[in-house]
Amino acid sequence: MGKFNLHRGSLQLRVLTLTLLFTLGVSIVITVSNMHQLNAEWERTTLLNAEYALQTAAAAIYRDLDEVDDLASWCAYNPSMRTYLLTDSAGNNQALSMYPMISAKYNSMRTLPYIQRFNRKIIVVKYGGSAMLDEKLQESVIKDVALLKLVGMQPIIVHGGGKEISKWLGYMGKESEFVEGLRVTDADTIEVAEMVLNKVNKHLVQMMEKLGVKAAGISGKDGGTMLCEKKTAGGRDIGFVGKVKSVNSDLIDTLIAKDFIPIIAPIGMDENYQAYNINADDAASAVAKCIHAEKLAFMTDIEGVCKDPKDPETLISVLTTDEAKQLIEDGTIGGGMIPKIRNCVEAVEEGVSRVHILDGRRQHCLLLEFFTKKGIGTAIIDNHTTLYPHEQD
Repeated sequence: MGKFNLHRGSLQLRVLTLTLLFTLGVSIVITVSNMHQLNAEWERTTLLNAEYALQTAAAAIYRDLDEVDDLASWCAYNPSMRTYLLTDSAGNNQALSMYPMISAKYNSMRTLPYIQRFNRKIIVVKYGGSAMLDEKLQESVIKDVALLKLVGMQPIIVHGGGKEISKWLGYMGKESEFVEGLRVTDADTIEVAEMVLNKVNKHLVQMMEKLGVKAAGISGKDGGTMLCEKKTAGGRDIGFVGKVKSVNSDLIDTLIAKDFIPIIAPIGMDENYQAYNINADDAASAVAKCIHAEKLAFMTDIEGVCKDPKDPETLISVLTTDEAKQLIEDGTIGGGMIPKIRNCVEAVEEGVSRVHILDGRRQHCLLLEFFTKKGIGTAIIDNHTTLYPHEQD
């Protein structure tokens, strides 16, 4: 009897064990099956989402390509635009008459908000540095400024020419001397400077006229545009180097009203009609402040203002005037950049909406800064100025 009970108990244990194992096996099979179904559903959903995203991206790309192709075709078959793009003479200011067509054609392009925002606004471009020495960069800058005019802005060029002046002084056997970045300018040097800057000025006018855009070359002497006084450096008399005392914008205003692009050489006069050589940055800043320009753009040989001057990746896209002053104080900005940044800050504080520091060595830097979302340089603004939507990213 005891053996029977033991055998019976053992049998029940086996049945229970088998039942548990069977139940566990069924549960595992069901779980695996469900997981497989869930995984398949997840994959299907992911694929559908990816396919939808790709279709949306493809549609956007095709739409943009259609716009570009349409614009390219229009440019190719429009005689005036084709002439402008090929840099041949358009004759009788034919290029200027293209603005309504360009405006209409750009209605669906992403640059339109920028073009609308700056329509009829005055843009002062300080043109100097390496961008003046390379022929291709020269053509690029002049084309860009011409395009600013064609899309409705009012550009003004204030140019330098320091390296060209040094070259001609070298031909004369005269060595250039600088104090705090300013050229020591004696009587012979001021004559050479005026001659060379006039030559550069008329060359720029010639390039602009070749594109069919009206331009007029002047200096700060013409129309009494720039009244100067002697400037010193480090407590030293450095000769006929001028500090802009005041700007008379009558001639500039007249040229703009007559649809000309003013191209200004930085030579001014004092109250005794003595000529002075003016630092081009100072001249551009003085003009921009006088006419309350919307923008002042400095074309330089650096990318902009960087937190680490040795690392272009640390470029600061937007700076307030207070932030710019702080960077000077803590030594982030130093050397030759200090007077340039101070010019920028003063210009903003005296009415210029935005001052841009751009790398003039980069082709189309003006267009990339003004007409793209990210821009490529540093914009300096007033502490209370509202950022543009793209600057808030």
